[in-house]
Amino acid sequence: MSIADNIKRLRTAENLSQAELGKIAGVTDKAVSTWEAGLKTPRMGAIERMASHFGVPKSAILDDAPIYSAPTIP
Repeated sequence: MSIADNIKRLRTAENLSQAELGKIAGVTDKAVSTWEAGLKTPRMGAIERMASHFGVPKSAILDDAPIYSAPTIP
């Protein structure tokens, strides 16, 4: 998953609007829209605020790996 996909997945999982996520991240809804469209990436401060709000590590937003993955069994 891309950063854009991760942000949108987290936002929609909590039924937040782009404006509501913008308030959490300290940006406008337009900024959230550009993130989700993959046109721009959020600054680290916004990523930290979103990660804190959602209770996930920053890597869950930044990494291409799925946010919620099942543990592997050896």
